[in-house]
Amino acid sequence: MPKCKYIGKYERHQEIGRGTYGSVYEGWDPEEEIKVAIKKIAVNGKREADILGACQDAKHILQLKDCVQKGEKLYMIMEFMESDVEKVLSKRGRSGRTEGPERLAIAEVKAYLIFLLKGVDELHQRDILHRDLKPNNILVTGRERSTFLAKIGDMGMATRMKTEHTSRSIEVVTRTYRAPELFFGDDQYGKAVDMWSVGCIFAEMVLGKPLFEGVSDIDHLSKVFAVLGSPTENGWKEASNLPCYLQFKDTQPAPLMSRLEYRPSDLGIDLLQQLLQLDPKKRITAIDALHHSFFKEEPLAAKGEQLIQTIPAPESPKKRLIHNVEPVMQVRKIKARRLI
Repeated sequence: MPKCKYIGKYERHQEIGRGTYGSVYEGWDPEEEIKVAIKKIAVNGKREADILGACQDAKHILQLKDCVQKGEKLYMIMEFMESDVEKVLSKRGRSGRTEGPERLAIAEVKAYLIFLLKGVDELHQRDILHRDLKPNNILVTGRERSTFLAKIGDMGMATRMKTEHTSRSIEVVTRTYRAPELFFGDDQYGKAVDMWSVGCIFAEMVLGKPLFEGVSDIDHLSKVFAVLGSPTENGWKEASNLPCYLQFKDTQPAPLMSRLEYRPSDLGIDLLQQLLQLDPKKRITAIDALHHSFFKEEPLAAKGEQLIQTIPAPESPKKRLIHNVEPVMQVRKIKARRLI
Protein backbone atom coordinates (compact mmCIF):
# COMPACT_ATOMS: atom_id res chain seq x y z
CA MET A 1 0.00 0.00 0.00
CA PRO A 2 1.48 3.41 -0.95
CA LYS A 3 2.44 5.73 1.87
CA CYS A 4 0.03 8.54 2.60
CA LYS A 5 0.67 12.04 3.85
CA TYR A 6 -1.39 13.73 6.52
CA ILE A 7 -3.12 17.07 6.10
CA GLY A 8 -4.21 17.81 9.63
CA LYS A 9 -6.19 14.72 10.64
CA TYR A 10 -6.85 13.75 7.02
CA GLU A 11 -4.93 11.15 5.03
CA ARG A 12 -3.87 12.37 1.58
CA HIS A 13 -3.62 9.67 -1.06
CA GLN A 14 -3.09 9.80 -4.85
CA GLU A 15 -3.74 12.80 -7.07
CA ILE A 16 -7.04 12.36 -8.92
CA GLY A 17 -7.46 15.64 -10.73
CA ARG A 18 -6.51 19.24 -11.30
CA GLY A 19 -8.88 22.12 -10.94
CA THR A 20 -8.52 25.64 -12.25
CA TYR A 21 -6.12 26.69 -9.50
CA GLY A 22 -4.95 23.56 -7.73
CA SER A 23 -4.40 19.81 -7.57
CA VAL A 24 -7.05 17.46 -6.16
CA TYR A 25 -6.26 14.33 -4.15
CA GLU A 26 -8.28 11.44 -2.85
CA GLY A 27 -8.26 11.47 0.94
CA TRP A 28 -9.64 9.78 4.01
CA ASP A 29 -11.36 11.21 7.08
CA PRO A 30 -10.47 8.78 9.92
CA GLU A 31 -13.07 10.21 12.31
CA GLU A 32 -16.06 9.86 9.97
CA GLU A 33 -14.45 6.93 8.13
CA ILE A 34 -15.33 8.29 4.70
CA LYS A 35 -13.47 9.27 1.56
CA VAL A 36 -12.89 12.97 1.00
CA ALA A 37 -11.43 15.09 -1.78
CA ILE A 38 -8.50 17.34 -0.84
CA LYS A 39 -7.72 20.34 -3.04
CA LYS A 40 -4.42 22.16 -2.58
CA ILE A 41 -4.34 25.86 -3.44
CA ALA A 42 -2.17 28.85 -2.58
CA VAL A 43 -3.27 30.72 0.53
CA ASN A 44 -3.64 33.93 -1.48
CA GLY A 45 -6.09 32.14 -3.79
CA LYS A 46 -8.61 31.27 -1.10
CA ARG A 47 -11.54 32.94 -2.89
CA GLU A 48 -12.71 29.46 -3.90
CA ALA A 49 -12.91 28.40 -0.26
CA ASP A 50 -14.81 31.58 0.60
CA ILE A 51 -17.34 30.95 -2.17
CA LEU A 52 -17.78 27.30 -1.17
CA GLY A 53 -18.26 28.49 2.39
CA ALA A 54 -21.14 30.68 1.20
CA CYS A 55 -22.78 27.59 -0.35
CA GLN A 56 -22.78 25.35 2.72
CA ASP A 57 -26.53 24.83 2.62
CA ALA A 58 -26.72 24.34 -1.16
CA LYS A 59 -27.77 20.79 -2.05
CA HIS A 60 -26.37 20.84 -5.59
CA ILE A 61 -22.98 22.47 -4.92
CA LEU A 62 -19.93 20.48 -3.81
CA GLN A 63 -19.70 20.86 -0.04
CA LEU A 64 -16.65 22.14 1.81
CA LYS A 65 -16.06 20.14 5.01
CA ASP A 66 -12.92 21.76 6.40
CA CYS A 67 -9.87 23.90 5.57
CA VAL A 68 -6.32 23.20 6.73
CA GLN A 69 -3.46 25.67 6.25
CA LYS A 70 0.12 24.41 6.02
CA GLY A 71 2.64 27.15 5.33
CA GLU A 72 1.78 28.92 2.09
CA LYS A 73 -0.71 26.24 1.05
CA LEU A 74 -4.39 25.90 1.87
CA TYR A 75 -6.02 22.47 1.71
CA MET A 76 -9.77 22.40 1.16
CA ILE A 77 -11.39 19.20 2.45
CA MET A 78 -14.46 18.48 0.35
CA GLU A 79 -16.97 15.70 -0.07
CA PHE A 80 -15.76 12.95 -2.40
CA MET A 81 -17.50 12.44 -5.75
CA GLU A 82 -16.78 9.37 -7.87
CA SER A 83 -16.89 10.80 -11.38
CA ASP A 84 -18.12 13.64 -13.59
CA VAL A 85 -20.36 14.17 -16.60
CA GLU A 86 -17.39 14.32 -18.99
CA LYS A 87 -16.54 10.75 -17.99
CA VAL A 88 -20.20 9.74 -18.25
CA LEU A 89 -20.30 10.99 -21.85
CA SER A 90 -16.90 9.47 -22.59
CA LYS A 91 -18.11 6.09 -21.30
CA ARG A 92 -20.98 6.20 -23.76
CA GLY A 93 -18.57 7.15 -26.54
CA ARG A 94 -16.46 4.05 -25.87
CA SER A 95 -19.40 1.72 -26.33
CA GLY A 96 -18.01 0.34 -29.58
CA ARG A 97 -20.99 1.21 -31.75
CA THR A 98 -19.81 1.83 -35.29
CA GLU A 99 -22.59 4.25 -36.17
CA GLY A 100 -21.65 6.72 -33.46
CA PRO A 101 -21.50 7.15 -29.68
CA GLU A 102 -24.20 5.66 -27.49
CA ARG A 103 -25.95 8.73 -26.18
CA LEU A 104 -27.70 9.33 -22.91
CA ALA A 105 -31.41 8.61 -23.00
CA ILE A 106 -33.59 11.73 -22.92
CA ALA A 107 -34.83 10.76 -19.45
CA GLU A 108 -31.20 10.68 -18.28
CA VAL A 109 -30.41 14.00 -19.98
CA LYS A 110 -33.38 15.57 -18.19
CA ALA A 111 -32.19 14.31 -14.82
CA TYR A 112 -28.65 15.61 -15.28
CA LEU A 113 -29.96 18.93 -16.59
CA ILE A 114 -32.26 19.34 -13.58
CA PHE A 115 -29.36 18.75 -11.17
CA LEU A 116 -27.26 21.28 -13.11
CA LEU A 117 -29.99 23.93 -13.23
CA LYS A 118 -30.69 23.56 -9.52
CA GLY A 119 -27.01 24.06 -8.78
CA VAL A 120 -26.78 27.10 -11.03
CA ASP A 121 -29.90 28.56 -9.42
CA GLU A 122 -28.37 28.06 -5.97
CA LEU A 123 -25.28 29.98 -7.11
CA HIS A 124 -27.26 32.74 -8.80
CA GLN A 125 -29.56 33.16 -5.78
CA ARG A 126 -26.37 33.97 -3.88
CA ASP A 127 -25.20 36.34 -6.65
CA ILE A 128 -22.32 34.01 -7.52
CA LEU A 129 -21.18 33.45 -11.11
CA HIS A 130 -19.47 30.11 -11.74
CA ARG A 131 -17.78 31.18 -15.02
CA ASP A 132 -16.48 27.74 -15.94
CA LEU A 133 -19.43 25.38 -16.27
CA LYS A 134 -18.56 22.34 -18.39
CA PRO A 135 -19.13 18.58 -18.17
CA ASN A 136 -16.08 17.78 -16.05
CA ASN A 137 -17.13 20.35 -13.45
CA ILE A 138 -20.44 18.55 -12.92
CA LEU A 139 -19.50 15.89 -10.41
CA VAL A 140 -21.49 12.70 -9.85
CA THR A 141 -21.60 9.91 -7.30
CA GLY A 142 -23.83 6.98 -6.46
CA ARG A 143 -22.08 3.65 -6.91
CA GLU A 144 -20.54 3.72 -3.44
CA ARG A 145 -23.51 5.15 -1.56
CA SER A 146 -26.44 3.73 -3.62
CA THR A 147 -27.94 7.21 -3.91
CA PHE A 148 -27.32 9.24 -7.05
CA LEU A 149 -26.12 12.82 -6.67
CA ALA A 150 -24.81 15.38 -9.14
CA LYS A 151 -23.22 18.61 -7.94
CA ILE A 152 -21.36 21.57 -9.40
CA GLY A 153 -17.69 21.69 -8.43
CA ASP A 154 -14.46 23.62 -9.13
CA MET A 155 -15.20 27.18 -8.04
CA GLY A 156 -11.73 28.36 -9.04
CA MET A 157 -13.14 30.83 -11.59
CA ALA A 158 -16.25 31.75 -9.59
CA THR A 159 -16.86 35.30 -8.42
CA ARG A 160 -19.45 37.28 -6.52
CA MET A 161 -21.59 39.84 -8.33
CA LYS A 162 -21.09 42.99 -6.29
CA THR A 163 -23.15 45.16 -8.64
CA GLU A 164 -24.73 44.75 -12.06
CA HIS A 165 -22.22 47.10 -13.69
CA THR A 166 -18.92 45.93 -12.21
CA SER A 167 -16.14 45.26 -14.72
CA ARG A 168 -15.03 41.62 -14.66
CA SER A 169 -12.38 39.56 -16.42
CA ILE A 170 -13.44 38.31 -19.86
CA GLU A 171 -10.75 35.62 -19.84
CA VAL A 172 -13.11 33.10 -18.30
CA VAL A 173 -15.01 29.96 -19.35
CA THR A 174 -13.52 27.22 -21.53
CA ARG A 175 -14.02 28.20 -25.19
CA THR A 176 -16.49 25.43 -26.05
CA TYR A 177 -18.90 26.72 -23.38
CA ARG A 178 -18.13 30.46 -23.58
CA ALA A 179 -20.94 32.94 -24.30
CA PRO A 180 -20.72 35.25 -27.36
CA GLU A 181 -20.64 38.44 -25.28
CA LEU A 182 -17.36 37.32 -23.70
CA PHE A 183 -15.73 36.90 -27.12
CA PHE A 184 -16.86 40.45 -27.95
CA GLY A 185 -15.22 41.86 -24.81
CA ASP A 186 -18.25 42.54 -22.61
CA ASP A 187 -16.70 43.01 -19.15
CA GLN A 188 -20.02 43.84 -17.48
CA TYR A 189 -21.62 40.47 -18.11
CA GLY A 190 -23.92 38.75 -15.66
CA LYS A 191 -25.57 35.44 -14.86
CA ALA A 192 -26.47 34.84 -18.50
CA VAL A 193 -22.90 33.66 -19.23
CA ASP A 194 -23.54 30.62 -17.04
CA MET A 195 -26.85 29.97 -18.79
CA TRP A 196 -25.14 29.86 -22.19
CA SER A 197 -22.78 27.24 -20.77
CA VAL A 198 -25.79 25.25 -19.53
CA GLY A 199 -27.23 25.33 -23.06
CA CYS A 200 -23.96 24.03 -24.52
CA ILE A 201 -23.85 21.22 -21.94
CA PHE A 202 -27.50 20.34 -22.64
CA ALA A 203 -26.77 20.05 -26.36
CA GLU A 204 -23.64 17.98 -25.70
CA MET A 205 -25.55 15.52 -23.53
CA VAL A 206 -28.14 15.11 -26.28
CA LEU A 207 -25.66 14.80 -29.16
CA GLY A 208 -22.82 13.00 -27.41
CA LYS A 209 -20.45 15.72 -28.66
CA PRO A 210 -20.18 19.54 -28.44
CA LEU A 211 -22.61 21.54 -30.58
CA PHE A 212 -19.95 24.22 -31.20
CA GLU A 213 -16.22 23.51 -31.16
CA GLY A 214 -13.91 25.91 -32.98
CA VAL A 215 -10.13 25.72 -33.20
CA SER A 216 -9.80 29.45 -32.47
CA ASP A 217 -12.00 32.17 -31.02
CA ILE A 218 -13.05 33.48 -34.44
CA ASP A 219 -13.58 29.98 -35.81
CA HIS A 220 -15.71 29.18 -32.78
CA LEU A 221 -17.88 32.27 -33.24
CA SER A 222 -18.27 31.39 -36.93
CA LYS A 223 -19.59 27.96 -35.95
CA VAL A 224 -21.99 29.49 -33.43
CA PHE A 225 -23.38 31.98 -35.95
CA ALA A 226 -23.61 29.32 -38.67
CA VAL A 227 -26.06 27.44 -36.45
CA LEU A 228 -27.87 30.29 -34.70
CA GLY A 229 -27.51 33.19 -37.13
CA SER A 230 -25.47 36.38 -36.82
CA PRO A 231 -26.04 39.00 -34.10
CA THR A 232 -27.82 41.14 -36.71
CA GLU A 233 -30.16 38.30 -37.67
CA ASN A 234 -30.94 37.75 -34.00
CA GLY A 235 -31.68 41.40 -33.28
CA TRP A 236 -28.81 41.69 -30.80
CA LYS A 237 -28.26 45.40 -31.35
CA GLU A 238 -26.05 46.00 -28.30
CA ALA A 239 -23.40 43.63 -29.69
CA SER A 240 -22.07 46.29 -32.07
CA ASN A 241 -21.24 48.53 -29.08
CA LEU A 242 -18.97 45.97 -27.43
CA PRO A 243 -15.21 46.71 -27.55
CA CYS A 244 -14.16 43.58 -29.49
CA TYR A 245 -17.19 43.34 -31.76
CA LEU A 246 -16.67 41.74 -35.17
CA GLN A 247 -19.33 42.04 -37.83
CA PHE A 248 -20.11 38.60 -39.22
CA LYS A 249 -22.05 38.16 -42.41
CA ASP A 250 -25.62 36.85 -42.14
CA THR A 251 -25.83 33.07 -42.35
CA GLN A 252 -29.57 32.49 -42.91
CA PRO A 253 -29.42 29.40 -40.69
CA ALA A 254 -31.79 26.48 -40.93
CA PRO A 255 -34.01 25.84 -37.87
CA LEU A 256 -32.03 24.49 -34.93
CA MET A 257 -34.08 21.28 -34.97
CA SER A 258 -32.74 20.39 -38.42
CA ARG A 259 -29.16 20.87 -37.17
CA LEU A 260 -29.43 18.13 -34.54
CA GLU A 261 -28.98 14.61 -35.88
CA TYR A 262 -30.40 13.33 -32.62
CA ARG A 263 -32.77 15.66 -30.86
CA PRO A 264 -35.21 15.95 -27.99
CA SER A 265 -38.87 16.88 -28.44
CA ASP A 266 -40.12 20.23 -29.73
CA LEU A 267 -40.23 21.39 -26.11
CA GLY A 268 -36.62 20.32 -25.64
CA ILE A 269 -35.62 22.33 -28.70
CA ASP A 270 -37.54 25.32 -27.34
CA LEU A 271 -35.64 25.17 -24.04
CA LEU A 272 -32.32 24.82 -25.87
CA GLN A 273 -33.11 27.85 -28.02
CA GLN A 274 -33.94 29.91 -24.93
CA LEU A 275 -30.62 28.91 -23.34
CA LEU A 276 -28.65 29.69 -26.52
CA GLN A 277 -30.00 33.16 -27.20
CA LEU A 278 -27.18 35.34 -28.56
CA ASP A 279 -28.53 38.37 -26.71
CA PRO A 280 -27.80 37.71 -23.02
CA LYS A 281 -30.85 39.77 -22.02
CA LYS A 282 -33.08 37.25 -23.82
CA ARG A 283 -31.48 34.15 -22.27
CA ILE A 284 -33.67 32.16 -19.90
CA THR A 285 -32.81 32.11 -16.18
CA ALA A 286 -32.08 28.94 -14.23
CA ILE A 287 -35.30 29.07 -12.22
CA ASP A 288 -37.44 29.66 -15.32
CA ALA A 289 -35.65 26.83 -17.12
CA LEU A 290 -36.49 24.47 -14.24
CA HIS A 291 -40.18 25.26 -14.75
CA HIS A 292 -40.06 24.67 -18.51
CA SER A 293 -42.66 22.25 -19.89
CA PHE A 294 -39.88 20.05 -21.30
CA PHE A 295 -39.46 18.53 -17.84
CA LYS A 296 -43.20 17.80 -17.49
CA GLU A 297 -43.66 15.74 -20.65
CA GLU A 298 -42.84 12.05 -21.09
CA PRO A 299 -40.35 10.60 -20.61
CA LEU A 300 -39.91 12.14 -17.19
CA ALA A 301 -36.45 12.57 -15.69
CA ALA A 302 -34.71 9.32 -14.76
CA LYS A 303 -34.12 8.50 -11.11
CA GLY A 304 -32.15 6.24 -8.82
CA GLU A 305 -30.61 3.08 -10.22
CA GLN A 306 -30.95 4.18 -13.86
CA LEU A 307 -28.75 7.21 -13.15
CA ILE A 308 -26.28 5.23 -11.05
CA GLN A 309 -25.77 2.92 -14.04
CA THR A 310 -24.63 5.89 -16.15
CA ILE A 311 -21.61 6.43 -13.85
CA PRO A 312 -18.46 4.73 -15.16
CA ALA A 313 -16.99 1.96 -13.02
CA PRO A 314 -13.89 3.00 -11.05
CA GLU A 315 -10.63 2.87 -12.99
CA SER A 316 -7.01 2.88 -11.90
CA PRO A 317 -6.12 6.37 -10.58
CA LYS A 318 -5.70 8.92 -13.35
CA LYS A 319 -5.43 12.66 -13.31
CA ARG A 320 -8.69 14.35 -14.16
CA LEU A 321 -7.09 17.14 -16.15
CA ILE A 322 -9.21 20.22 -16.65
CA HIS A 323 -8.71 22.22 -19.83
CA ASN A 324 -7.03 25.57 -19.46
CA VAL A 325 -9.21 28.60 -19.99
CA GLU A 326 -8.12 30.06 -23.31
CA PRO A 327 -7.58 33.84 -23.25
CA VAL A 328 -9.69 35.96 -25.53
CA MET A 329 -6.66 37.63 -27.07
CA GLN A 330 -7.43 36.78 -30.69
CA VAL A 331 -10.62 38.80 -30.76
CA ARG A 332 -9.30 41.56 -28.52
CA LYS A 333 -6.52 42.51 -30.94
CA ILE A 334 -8.69 42.70 -34.06
CA LYS A 335 -10.69 45.76 -34.97
CA ALA A 336 -14.30 45.40 -36.05
CA ARG A 337 -14.60 44.33 -39.65
CA ARG A 338 -16.79 42.19 -41.84
CA LEU A 339 -15.74 38.58 -42.16
CA ILE A 340 -15.88 37.11 -45.66
